[in-house]
Amino acid sequence: MPSIKTILLVLALLGVAIGLQFRGDKERQEKSGKALITQCNAGAADACEKLCAKGDMPGCYFLGVLNRDGQGIPKDLNRAAELFEKSCAGEFFDSCYSLAQMYHAGVGLSVDLERAADLYKKACNGGIQTACDVVNNKKTIATPPPPTPSTRCQHRDAKACTDLCSKGDMGACTLLGLLYRDGRGVTRDMSQAIQHLNTACSGANAEACYHLAVLYDAGQGVEKDRKRAAQLYEKSCTANHALGCRYLAVSYEMGQGVESNVTRARELFTLACKLGDKTSCGPR
Repeated sequence: MPSIKTILLVLALLGVAIGLQFRGDKERQEKSGKALITQCNAGAADACEKLCAKGDMPGCYFLGVLNRDGQGIPKDLNRAAELFEKSCAGEFFDSCYSLAQMYHAGVGLSVDLERAADLYKKACNGGIQTACDVVNNKKTIATPPPPTPSTRCQHRDAKACTDLCSKGDMGACTLLGLLYRDGRGVTRDMSQAIQHLNTACSGANAEACYHLAVLYDAGQGVEKDRKRAAQLYEKSCTANHALGCRYLAVSYEMGQGVESNVTRARELFTLACKLGDKTSCGPR
């Protein structure tokens, strides 16, 4: 069963696709370039940044989604809200709906039902049917929605994460592993941390692979194994995880777990930079 996070990302991608059709692919490509649009739609934060800086509202929207969900870059709800606000003002109405949800549920913002209602109406007037469904159900807008298990897990509720992980939610397994690693809400237990991160990584969660790699790299909770760490960094990098690419680059640069290869290291630093890791940018 796909996780809530995965569903949100799919919906976000769908929203971008609808927006592109609404704005016109040809017009966007002439202004911003087909390559940047393709890279942004594939989840490259750096490409989305460039599009947004050029005034491309779908680019701002998708960058907001990446910041909201922590896809390949650190989660930043304040930045997500700013980007949704900008894109909504630019009449990309998927952003109005996403911002309304944040105000409605108090995700990264203080609950503001009046502001949420205004944004739902704007999104509805812009053709977002899901926003119209909310507008037509005034009772829904009148009260904040109860926290879902996914929301509770994201707020570090170990029980909620455990329940979701047992149902196959790899994002929840990742968070649960980190809770055990840090001893937050549960007794610190590195064996449990390794187990849950390994489960999530095997389930193709790039964030889990990255954190598991760090543990093998440092010998924290497991015997230090630089070769295994490099393999896990590579797995996360292949899934467009910026930090995974950066530390895989370091592995090649230092010859740790892999044969030293400066050319490959530079390529990976460049990729990490394009994916949004500013530390990897600049001359090497």
